[in-house]
Amino acid sequence: MKDPDYATEIAPEFRDDLRVVGKVRPKIDGTKLVAGWKAFVEDMVEPGSCTLKMLRSPHAHAYITDIDTTAAQAIPGVLAVITHLNCPDRYYGKAGQGFPEPSPYDSRMFNQKVRHVGDRVAAVVAETPEIAEQALSAIKVTYEVLPAIFTVDEAMADDAPIVQNGVVEYMAGALMILSSTMPLPSRRTGRSSSSSPYMQILIGTSQQELMAQSVMSIRDSQRLTR
Repeated sequence: MKDPDYATEIAPEFRDDLRVVGKVRPKIDGTKLVAGWKAFVEDMVEPGSCTLKMLRSPHAHAYITDIDTTAAQAIPGVLAVITHLNCPDRYYGKAGQGFPEPSPYDSRMFNQKVRHVGDRVAAVVAETPEIAEQALSAIKVTYEVLPAIFTVDEAMADDAPIVQNGVVEYMAGALMILSSTMPLPSRRTGRSSSSSPYMQILIGTSQQELMAQSVMSIRDSQRLTR
């Protein structure tokens, strides 16, 4: 005869000092999934929603020297056309790590420089997918195609083209000597912000070593912005 009060252990628990880690907790979206309710992003798209389509680069490495969206914007049903000229001037890192983010903030929603085939060039928001596709085909883009890198050996070559050539900005931990030597970022070159690249150097480093690092950093910055 079964004991009505008996229940099997779902999973072993550990770390009494923590509230969530190592504890049995109900799955947040479990009820939605079992009941068949809306749980995923595609489930949230209501009928009549607008469509966003992306124009992507055919080149592995190039500058956008001119982009004309006049014809695309004139198409009935097109609500917005977004490019590097009108997107928010906000940089972010693509690594997707938690805060504080150690990887560089070197990407915008749209950059004037494309760094791989399929990189974002423009976006169209329209009332229907068909209108969005029509608008994409109406966008005229002129590229300055640059030498590209396809292998590790090409990337290690002394004369390798600089793909990430944004101006380096140190939000914290930079040496004082760098503040007067770094060029200003531009829309063409972009920027690369780093939070604390010199923290490891500053600890237990002699004055002579710091000056050597400064000279190396200045040379690197000049190379990156050539």
